[in-house]
Amino acid sequence: MIMKQLALLICLMLGFSLGATTWIVKQDGSGHFTQIQAAINASAHTDSIKVFPGTYVENIDYSGKNIFIYSLEYTTGNSAYRDSTIIDGNQSGSVVKSVTATTNCGIYGFTITNGSGSPLTYYQGVLINLGGGVALISAIQFKVDNCNIENNRAIWGGGIWLYQSTLYLSDSIVSQNYATAGGGINISYYGQVVFDQINRSSVYNNIAGVVQDIIAADSRLDTNVYLDMGSVSPTTDYYVFYQKSFYDWPGSFPVVDIQRAYRGEVNQDLFVSPQGNDENDGLSNMSPFKSIYKALQYIASDSLNLKVIHLASGIYSSSDDQFFPIGMKPFVRLVGDPESFPILENLYFRETIVGGRSHGSQIENIICDFGDNHNGAVAVGAGGARNVFIKNVTINPLNTVSYAGMSFGTNNELPASYTLENVKIFGQNSPFQAGFYSYMPDAMISNLTIENCNVTGGELENPTSIFYYHGNKLQMHNSQLTNNSISYNGPNILCVGSDGNQSTRELKLDNVLIANNQTAGAPPVFIAAFNDNPAIINNCTFANNSGSTYAVQLNGNFVVNNSIFDNDTTREIRSAGSTSQIQFNNNFIRNYPASTSFEAFNNVSFNGVVLTGDPGFCSSVASDPLSYRLSNSSICRDMGDATGLELPETDLAGNPRIYGAAVDLGCYEWNYPVSVGDELSPAAVQLSTFPNPFTEQLTLLFNTKQQGRISCEFYNIKGQKVRSLTDMHYSSGDHMLVWDGCDNSGMKLGSGIYFMRMQLDGKVIATRKMIMAK
Repeated sequence: MIMKQLALLICLMLGFSLGATTWIVKQDGSGHFTQIQAAINASAHTDSIKVFPGTYVENIDYSGKNIFIYSLEYTTGNSAYRDSTIIDGNQSGSVVKSVTATTNCGIYGFTITNGSGSPLTYYQGVLINLGGGVALISAIQFKVDNCNIENNRAIWGGGIWLYQSTLYLSDSIVSQNYATAGGGINISYYGQVVFDQINRSSVYNNIAGVVQDIIAADSRLDTNVYLDMGSVSPTTDYYVFYQKSFYDWPGSFPVVDIQRAYRGEVNQDLFVSPQGNDENDGLSNMSPFKSIYKALQYIASDSLNLKVIHLASGIYSSSDDQFFPIGMKPFVRLVGDPESFPILENLYFRETIVGGRSHGSQIENIICDFGDNHNGAVAVGAGGARNVFIKNVTINPLNTVSYAGMSFGTNNELPASYTLENVKIFGQNSPFQAGFYSYMPDAMISNLTIENCNVTGGELENPTSIFYYHGNKLQMHNSQLTNNSISYNGPNILCVGSDGNQSTRELKLDNVLIANNQTAGAPPVFIAAFNDNPAIINNCTFANNSGSTYAVQLNGNFVVNNSIFDNDTTREIRSAGSTSQIQFNNNFIRNYPASTSFEAFNNVSFNGVVLTGDPGFCSSVASDPLSYRLSNSSICRDMGDATGLELPETDLAGNPRIYGAAVDLGCYEWNYPVSVGDELSPAAVQLSTFPNPFTEQLTLLFNTKQQGRISCEFYNIKGQKVRSLTDMHYSSGDHMLVWDGCDNSGMKLGSGIYFMRMQLDGKVIATRKMIMAK
């Protein structure tokens, strides 16, 4: 009697008439239909569909009908029916979908599984799948009761995604779903979930790149989260988060109340290997996890003592059950084997590593590879994250229909910053973005290489630059953009714009090579910097770029020092800003002054030398970055002035920045003969130096394959020779030298960086950088 009353009450609450038709779905053929969708197609508003146990391999769509679908659990109260009444989406779309306006619909007592989401919106140029288990648009008072939503996938909302909808969630489990954003539930614009505070649901152990379990992204509505079980308790932003683009927008999670935790986190290093097992504890390299996401879920964030996830060498492939994107956790380091970088092989998913609000996270010693994944997208990205550090990361070539390369973003109200060291981006081909994109975060970049990347889209794709930066502070040194192209007239190869308070803006480029790039009409280099403090361009080389009348456009306030402008354009430098103020000090400018044009001519000055003619590069092979080193006879040697410039310690090739009487022009410093006959001959010697750094003495072990006169000399960071260790005849074979850290007079030298150069019969056979630390 009680059960009948309960059923009647629920039916009344759902707004369904008891006189409406109840359609029966049974797989044995004894009902009205054998498929749920067939019953939906036959139904009318206020009808109900009663589904008997079985596995229904289909994707159901409410099709705008206000109906109620239930299993035998609804009429019997036996929870076993939700486990035996399964809707299997067969990775063919959302399992349950209501995307045409409905009111008072519901589903009760099912397992909803194996969905892949529906293509409901465009993101980064392509349609993406939303709501792996359940997808809702304009669904008012949609009820999900007593359901298991598990093992579904989508880009947004692995378990559930809703837009302009109200979802009532009661006594359900949302677990083991996968997404780029919101592994369990993704609440979008004017969406709201009403979590039953009495018959609580559980949302736990979902996997996502950004927010594992529940995310609301600018929903503009308050949502109180009441759960029986969550992944951890108390929860963190890594699992449950309300994302606002602007602080003054309405909406929040006023209450997040989780009664139980699915797991705890460990505050110690964890280990992962392709040969590992997720049943291991991950606490040592003898018992590693297999899945990277598993380690990230279990490791604790510790801002005072960052813990490390150690990745053993090998291939971490999506074909071997690795999930991408990897969701970086705040204050956690993801570090690959430094001797043999692990490869993250993303063959099926879009992004590879993402870091939404992953403050203080670090990524080191990683190779990202997409194989033939044409749906692949950005390999590494972070949004709204402060103090992200990325080092020794290589992104292998990719041909994609979406965005590609690296991407960072935030807004004016959410400070963000990152540091890149030794990042290489090769062969990205995309209609939209192929290379590097950064909107608003502060950036410190060193040793960035972007090579052979191509943006292939036209006007409809609204493509962007190979290197795009818009923000408050950018410092980039010892970096290169070479052999890249843009197919559409509009984007530049490098485009930099300033934002934020003019008094705090900073822009500084040192030892940057931009060479052999092709645009379709826009200047290959465009920089706008209307700052109180002038933008600084030191020792940069702009060469062999083509596609526009001018190679470089500088709008704003600049000081340009010791740089080379030698391009395949009619002219070299243009400034269109009527208030621009530009100071050139000691530069090479091809065809100067005819190759320059300045709207604010009276605000432009040329100081020191202005060289023109032939800069004297060492090779005419435009595609080879090393061709832009200076030849022995270059007129750009020793023609710069480093006074007050705060240059990097080394040039683009890693050699001492100042060698000889004065700093050279361009990104490379001439420091030994570089003609064809005088190139380094590493095959002539095998050399090891240890320890490095050293305190008291440095040992050099070397093996020469031929006899001859060997000299070994040490130079300080200014390029001054401080010690000649040997200059004598040696037989072939093994030899040893020891440097005691003293100069030629026997005086102990100070701590710092030193460079060793070894020659055999006058030909350089080895160079090394040493660090003396006391």
